[in-house]
This record gives sequence, C-alpha cells and structure tokens, in this order.
Amino acid sequence: MDRELMEIYNSQADAISRESQSQRKQAKRDWKAKNNNEARQIYPPKYFMDERLGCMRESEKPPEILFEELGWDRTPGQGAPEKHYRAFTDRELEKDPEIMSKESEFNCYNIKRGQTRGASGGFSLFSGPKKDLLTGEADTTQNMGIFKALITVAHKDTHQEKHLFLMRKLTTIRQKLATIYENHFKKSFPLPPGFFCENTIEASKSMTAAQRERAYSDDIKGQTMIEKNNSERLERLSQKSGP
Repeated sequence: MDRELMEIYNSQADAISRESQSQRKQAKRDWKAKNNNEARQIYPPKYFMDERLGCMRESEKPPEILFEELGWDRTPGQGAPEKHYRAFTDRELEKDPEIMSKESEFNCYNIKRGQTRGASGGFSLFSGPKKDLLTGEADTTQNMGIFKALITVAHKDTHQEKHLFLMRKLTTIRQKLATIYENHFKKSFPLPPGFFCENTIEASKSMTAAQRERAYSDDIKGQTMIEKNNSERLERLSQKSGP
C-alpha cells in the first residue's frame, strides 16, 4: 500500500515538474521576444506617472515564474533603484544548461540519518519495519540530502610547478600595479610584497584573508611600510651627516 501511494505521489510530482518546465520555457520565449532577444539575470523596475492617482506606478514587471522580486524603492523613479528582479532556477545549478554548458562532475555522497544496528523497528498495522538485507536488523536510516564536492588528485611535483607559475604571475601583476599607481599618484604603492601570497609556496606561511585585509587597512590609514622604512633611513643618514 505504501509503495502504491509513493508511486502515485512520484507520478504527480513528475507531472507538475513537466508542466512547470513547459510554462517556464514559454515565459522565457515571450520575455526574450519582448526585450529584443536580450536575456539578463537582473532587471530594474520601470515606473510611470499615474495621472489619476498622482503617484509613480510600476509597469512591465518580469514574469514571476522566472524572476524573484527583491528590495523596494522609497522614492520610485528617483535616483538609482534599490528594487530589482533577479532570475532564479528551479533546479540544481549544474543541471541547468543555461547556466552551465555541461553538468558539473561533482562527487556526490548521500547524507543519511538513523541507524542500521540495534534500532527499534517500532509497530505498524500495515507493514513491518524496514530491515537490513545482510543482518536482518531494523534499518531506520533516511536520506537527508546530498553532499557534493570536487576531489582533485595531483602529483606533488606537478602541483608545485603550477603553484610556482601562479606565484610568478601574481608577482608580475603586483609589480605592474605598483608601477601604474606610483606613476599616477607619485607615492609608494600601499600593498606590500606578499599581499597576494605571491612570495610563498607553503600554505603555512601564507597570509590569511583576514591578515591581508588588516595589513591593507593599516597601510591605507597610516604610513605604508615602504614609506616608513624610507623615512627611517633618511633620518639615520641625516643624523650621520650632522655636526
């Protein structure tokens, strides 16, 4: 009996899903045709003055089956709008061909809850407890979700070569940024070497995101490390050259 009810439920759920997908596809075609085949993820609201009510009213709202309405405008039609419509998907991102060209190769693991040994089977008038096929004991496990992750296996030497290549690129980027900044603002670049972890290989020696942010904020608020070192060096030279 439970199996028949589950089959009926699954068939109804599949029918609802197919109908929903059909409606979403039709809404996407109509919306693209209305906007010259333009497809964006975010749309701002459009307002017009309602002469009868004497206030701004919204027009041409995106279809609710495709876009979620977020935020609100305190003064509609004035300034940059805070209210907007954001596209959403009704399935996993990796299964939406409009977001990802192919389904992502996630390693998936079922997250279960319950136990397979020593569990109480309980009492049921219609069916007995679910039992483990091997041990014959009651099985109370339930699937609670799926854990997805990307697992990469790489050779140590190859991984180190790629890491060194990335570090060299980051070093070059920082040097070019420093040159542009110093030529434009006529002062030392506020980001010290190692800010992007470009001068380290071992992760234990890398600066964390919090450390980088703290170092950056400290350098911006006060004197940069380079400027401080230069001033100290000039002060020592002046003392040596003094009477």
